Amino acid sequence: MSRIVMYDQIGARKPVQSFVLDWKDGVPCTLRQIITERVLLEPDRLHASRNDAAIETLLYAPNTGPLKKTNPDQAVAAAIEAFSRNAFMVVVGGKQMMALDDVAVISARTDVVFIKLLRLKGG
Repeated sequence: MSRIVMYDQIGARKPVQSFVLDWKDGVPCTLRQIITERVLLEPDRLHASRNDAAIETLLYAPNTGPLKKTNPDQAVAAAIEAFSRNAFMVVVGGKQMMALDDVAVISARTDVVFIKLLRLKGG
């Protein structure tokens, strides 16, 4: 079983580990699948961070009110659309993924970094 270790990063800040996903050895993985798995696991991570009150994880959950239930299909579609409009980029194993159907090489441990892109002031 391979492990995909996912990190969150905002702009040039240091990446923060968010969670680990087990992946079956030898099974190809597209960027679309990585984003989908990430979105489907996110509610569990947010609930855990609220319980732990870990400041690093709360950075990535700016809404401090009650967590709303969302439709998983709508959440995945929103994330795919956000990637398509360059709201974030994804680096898998040190290589930037450019298209949703790009296949990622998953090794025994593969780091995946989701980088939220920030607009420059005045631009």
